[in-house]
Amino acid sequence: MSRVRFQKLTVVRLPLSEGDWVEVRERLSGVEKKRMSASAFQSLTQGKEEDKPQIGVDFAILTVARTKAYLVDWNFKDENDKPVKFSEDAIDALDEDTLKEIETALDKHIAEQDAKKQLPSGEATSSSGSPAVATSAGAGSNT
Repeated sequence: MSRVRFQKLTVVRLPLSEGDWVEVRERLSGVEKKRMSASAFQSLTQGKEEDKPQIGVDFAILTVARTKAYLVDWNFKDENDKPVKFSEDAIDALDEDTLKEIETALDKHIAEQDAKKQLPSGEATSSSGSPAVATSAGAGSNT
């Protein structure tokens, strides 16, 4: 069989504090990664001919763009204990501590995925040795 050249949408549930969780993409596609990186690009300046170009990057924007690119769902509730529908506007309204907690869980998830790339066996286990919890959706799915 020839190489599959498309990124399959596989969703992984990451546990957070107080029984909450977020679901994230296991991996981003090539275009999703490029869009995420491009969102943080702020400026390009060139000094004298012998100077190297200076690239301005807003790392805060990059971090938020990464979070938005990976997140696909959550089980968060509002102050009335009603489920909050996952959306970009809802992500923008998250409190700072929650956003940091998601970013920390995402950092760990990405590090585990990068480590898996380097394993010869390709076993799907987390760094703790427990199996990863994942679900799959077909290409083009909006899950």
